[in-house]
Amino acid sequence: MRCYACRNACPLCYCPTCFVDESRPQWVGKSQDPSDVRTFHFLRAYHCAGRCTDCGSCERSCPVGINMRVFTKKLEKDCLDLFGWEAGLSMDVRPPLDVYRPNDPTISSSDSSHLTQRHRQ
Repeated sequence: MRCYACRNACPLCYCPTCFVDESRPQWVGKSQDPSDVRTFHFLRAYHCAGRCTDCGSCERSCPVGINMRVFTKKLEKDCLDLFGWEAGLSMDVRPPLDVYRPNDPTISSSDSSHLTQRHRQ
């Protein structure tokens, strides 16, 4: 389901034009086709990752009980493990998934544990 209740309730959704409403480029279709619905939820989760403060507004507003916080918490864990980033601690530093840096870590299943260990050192 995609009704935008989570987007409308989220304090992080303040972009002048939401990616859902963009027509150039069109990131996601507006139909209720399952692939469009999944794409919306994945793109929204990645868009908010590294900024979410886990307030729960998305979950409380969902009329069908989609628990986006489970996926968002996984992304938050990855942001902490890979980039040392926790949402809400600094207003001066951009979230890791909000910017690109040439030295950003690359992830593959074979090197993710090594990357995490290297980051913590």
